[in-house]
Amino acid sequence: MLKLLYAIVGYLFIFYGSLLFAQNPIAEIIWGNADTTEQALAMRQASDGSLYVAGKSASGSIGNYDITLTKLSPTGEILWIRYYGTTNNDHRSDMEMDTQGNVYLVGTTQNDLFDSDGIIIKVDANGNQLWQTTTPFSTVIESLSGVCLAPDGSIVLIGFKNDLNNANDCYVVKLNAEG
Repeated sequence: MLKLLYAIVGYLFIFYGSLLFAQNPIAEIIWGNADTTEQALAMRQASDGSLYVAGKSASGSIGNYDITLTKLSPTGEILWIRYYGTTNNDHRSDMEMDTQGNVYLVGTTQNDLFDSDGIIIKVDANGNQLWQTTTPFSTVIESLSGVCLAPDGSIVLIGFKNDLNNANDCYVVKLNAEG
């Protein structure tokens, strides 16, 4: 299934399955990655024109699946790839970028009971992890699926929590700027 993701500065960025490609308006492939162990799930453009692509990977060294963040130059050159998360399975759902170039990655991590908790990771513009936190440990499934930055500097997260009746309940979490 072909899905349009972004059109930035005359380039077309598309997802095709788990592949990310950049094409110019004439549809010539400029760069791409056909490694099927990677999934690109979100992208943001920095003020300098570089791109941050976030997803999940089985190629990392932390756990079975790791949250991954790749920084690309404006021409598509891979500048760096970083892996984040826990020793269990981690999946990224959304990302946001602040005015200082810090990136906020949110998603789900498997806990030690093989249940899941929401996870948020803040990294700087060079991919250095500044902090990581999870939703409070519980015996129900929790997942974070969206993030936005409020004008007061706080971080607002959305997600769901599985209740005692085995149904999903939506929730909103607000964190201070330090997580």
